[in-house]
Amino acid sequence: MEGRVALLANRCAQYGAHLAELESSLRSEIERTASLSADLRTARKQLNSQINQIEAATAKSLPVISERLTHAYNRATEARSHIPLLTKETRAANASFAEGHKKAQRLVGVLSTHTAHWTTKLVRIIRREAPPDRYTVAMATVHFGLFLITLAFARWMQTDPMFMSF
Repeated sequence: MEGRVALLANRCAQYGAHLAELESSLRSEIERTASLSADLRTARKQLNSQINQIEAATAKSLPVISERLTHAYNRATEARSHIPLLTKETRAANASFAEGHKKAQRLVGVLSTHTAHWTTKLVRIIRREAPPDRYTVAMATVHFGLFLITLAFARWMQTDPMFMSF
């Protein structure tokens, strides 16, 4: 019986040692859990602080952002309303330009013909191939007079102190 008691005492001692080991392990886990819990609380406080800062900044910025978006929307709406008017004006300007271009082309054609006609006529008169008629003489006189008026105007501009300041 003594052997059994010794065996039981030995087993009790082993279980006691194992129990002490488990208790030590449990205490270290409890300490680690407490440390993690404290870290978690600190992180939660920091996160809440950051969330509060973000919410405060958002609360301040939202009215400004909303105002800017409203302003941009109003400007876009106003610009959209001008598109038909600008399109209409562009078409009118394009039509006017096309009409003016056609008129200019006709004028160039007429002036070319006129210049060629009178140049040919003057060359024939200078070469003495044809006698001068009164229209040619009148045309030459008018052009010479215009040339003299232009020269007088240019001289007046060069000698007048009012024009010399330019």
